[in-house]
Amino acid sequence: MDANEATPQPDSVTLTITFNSDASATVQDIVSGVDQGSSTFNWKLTNNDKDLVISVNGSSDTLHIESLTATDLETSSQTSNIGGTYKIWTFFHKQ
Repeated sequence: MDANEATPQPDSVTLTITFNSDASATVQDIVSGVDQGSSTFNWKLTNNDKDLVISVNGSSDTLHIESLTATDLETSSQTSNIGGTYKIWTFFHKQ
């Protein structure tokens, strides 16, 4: 297949995350152009603003802030399962 035979497809999953100043946040999910609804969570900065703690229904996860600019947030976290420990990177971009 040649490159000119392929038709690019738009992103099929869009998450819009809104962080509010009252430490609440919402996530809007859109899959293949169809609104899947929204969910909420709470957030706070810890460790001298080096970590972002996300809380949902009594459970919390800590994301280490690797890089933060006016338009981008890069975080990392670690998880252990399936016989190993893994580092997870997450990239947020302001639209």
